[in-house]
Amino acid sequence: MNLTFVLAVYNKLDLTKECYRRLRNIYPISPLVISSGGSYDDTKEWLESLVDDNLSFIHDDDRLTFSETYNAAIKLVDTEKLVLIHNDMVIGGGFLEAIERLLKPNMLLSYTTIEPPIFAGHKRPGKVILDLGSSFHNFDDFHFNNYVKQWKDGNNLYEGAVFFMSGYKKMFDDVGGFDGFSFAPCFCEDDDFLIRAKLKGYDLKTCDSAITYHFVSQTSRFSNDYKENRTLIEVASNRNFVRKWGIPIHSFNELRYWMDNEFKYKTFSMGLTTNSRSRLFEIEPFFDKINLGTIPDDYINNEQKNTRYDLRSKFTLVDTVDVMIHEVSPFTDEDLYLLHVLRLSIPQYSPGEYQIGNMLINIKKQL
Repeated sequence: MNLTFVLAVYNKLDLTKECYRRLRNIYPISPLVISSGGSYDDTKEWLESLVDDNLSFIHDDDRLTFSETYNAAIKLVDTEKLVLIHNDMVIGGGFLEAIERLLKPNMLLSYTTIEPPIFAGHKRPGKVILDLGSSFHNFDDFHFNNYVKQWKDGNNLYEGAVFFMSGYKKMFDDVGGFDGFSFAPCFCEDDDFLIRAKLKGYDLKTCDSAITYHFVSQTSRFSNDYKENRTLIEVASNRNFVRKWGIPIHSFNELRYWMDNEFKYKTFSMGLTTNSRSRLFEIEPFFDKINLGTIPDDYINNEQKNTRYDLRSKFTLVDTVDVMIHEVSPFTDEDLYLLHVLRLSIPQYSPGEYQIGNMLINIKKQL
């Protein structure tokens, strides 16, 4: 099969070893690329010790972001197609065969993950809640294999996709890989990639016949490396998503953009003129420029550590925007809610001034 497994790891060698062992039991000669972005737990030495003609690997001594680690692995792929996996996964029989059967050049295809009820309330395409164990040590192979046998030969496709994806390598190159600049060290890079893939015209689909069991977040949210500051990282990544796109992830999801035959999203620069700093933390990510009449050094010093975007430049040369919003009265909670969707409606208006809530909106040109 002309399809490569792609695995990015950061420490957790015990998971990587067991994931590799199980994968090779099912697919002994399938191409596999492993990328280690800064692991310091003997992952590098273990990779070097393997005798596997169908394995390629790369190790970086520096700590890489989740995106950078996967991007490094994807560059090593020399097959036409690839599929991204995690090391806290069990791969089911018929997995590659289903992807080979269903994947098309214009498609990003996600596979099914069976998961224990850790995030049972979070619904998404391809997610099946079924408790078959919390780790490799207590995994229920019997019931997993029975489930796989029932579903592995199907051809059903569903709208939408998630990080657990496959695609032609040229699709990953065309979209531009994962964004390691905006999302460091992790989180939100998958939503960002899916949006960019859709904007490029790719269909986002999920199948129920390529199946894995996913123990869930053992390499991120619940790992030792992130457990102390997991919430801070998630908050920072979500704020950086807004800095990049101008609206939060949930605003994109409410559009159900993956359902559109042709999805478009207009980007433009938007500024704010205000004399108030009382809600600066809440509003700053939504604007490309902010005219406070001064540079808020204290805010910049506190927040810059959470982003690679240059915050100081946001408060200089503030007139160079396509749309300027003037805060005519202090923003209310309703005004802040409107900011979550404002960029979606502004392109529908002609140049001119409009007032919505406490915002006087000056659209300087046709968008």
